[in-house]
Amino acid sequence: MGPGAQMTNDRRLLEGVADIILGQSPPGESYNSRGDGHPFLQGKAEFDAWSPRHVKYTSDPIKVAPREAILISVRAPVGATNIADREYAIGRGLAAIVPHSETIDRDYLLYWLKHKEGALASLGTGSTFQSINKATLKSFSVDVPSLIEQRAIAKALRAVQRAKEQTEQVVEAVNELRKSFLTYEWRGDSAWREHATPDTPPARWKRVTLGEVLASGGGSIQTGPFGSLLHAESYVDRGPSFVMPKDMMPDGRINRTAAARVTKADYERLHRYRLAPGDVVLGRRGEIGRYAVVTRDDCPALCGSGSLRIRTGEELLPEFLGGLFLRQTTRDWLSRSAVGSTMLNLNTKILKQLPLLLPPIEEQRRVSEIVVAIQRKSRAEKQKQNALDQLFKALLHELMTGRVRLEHRGKAA
Repeated sequence: MGPGAQMTNDRRLLEGVADIILGQSPPGESYNSRGDGHPFLQGKAEFDAWSPRHVKYTSDPIKVAPREAILISVRAPVGATNIADREYAIGRGLAAIVPHSETIDRDYLLYWLKHKEGALASLGTGSTFQSINKATLKSFSVDVPSLIEQRAIAKALRAVQRAKEQTEQVVEAVNELRKSFLTYEWRGDSAWREHATPDTPPARWKRVTLGEVLASGGGSIQTGPFGSLLHAESYVDRGPSFVMPKDMMPDGRINRTAAARVTKADYERLHRYRLAPGDVVLGRRGEIGRYAVVTRDDCPALCGSGSLRIRTGEELLPEFLGGLFLRQTTRDWLSRSAVGSTMLNLNTKILKQLPLLLPPIEEQRRVSEIVVAIQRKSRAEKQKQNALDQLFKALLHELMTGRVRLEHRGKAA
């Protein structure tokens, strides 16, 4: 069957197609982290993409979810699901759903519950936090097509979900690679052949401040215009970008689509704050450490009022400085040095004091090329991840509403 096919499913109550086990917390003294007893799950906090990751055990389990059962969160938030990859003791935040295999496929039921997560959550009650009880679960309705179609639906959705999980793993691996590489390079460990240590870097690496390297290389720092120079009501639909911290993406690019726009007249009037290719813009308030390296495609643009513009000069590559802002130690330094009680703020004086361990330009270039390559890979994988997420949501909706029906030859087992 294809799009537009009519539904021929039975609609049944959940209690008619599965057994339901509501969780109950074991005695407090039975909890442990040494592996004594059953792995214990309290709620959604331990859920992962497919199966949970437990951190506690209990030597006195009261309610146990069997292996391969569907785990569902019944308290704050309601509706999230996982699959039990082993027996688990479950607390009051969870219930286990054990499908009747002769009636309903386990994975099909899992995806039905994912599709209906919002509807199930809307049934929650409670003033402090929302929760559902066993009666609510038992009376929740499920569309039940033939087992053959259930398995075909589950197989299609699981294939997309596996691709999502694999892409998420690649994204995590790339992020870890970036963190490891940045730590390794900027400590000076890459010169291990010269018996260098983080405390004794190679002689050709200079300990300087950002202000010193900018002064010697002809660079500069410029604070964006104060709000009195350009009001929000002056923004227009088209024109040069006005780059604020919110427009700086995690991979060091400017989100031109989200950036506010200014008139050509304001762009000319505020020429002091223009951005040029190779400039580094840094958020000076709010989320400290956000940055972007300006490209030709980003121009014409102005440095926003919440930003600082850094022109790196001849002794510092912008991509190298951008990589420095990716490091947690740099962000920690900026946060500690920032001023303000309500919202942290950076200024040019503080930023000039940022300590750097500066290799020669050629080494900076080599490091920068690797950082840019890692960021490019991360960006590509995140785009793939987003596309798969959208595909999964669309496919889940189409299949579970019956707008698309799957044919599957063969007999139900």
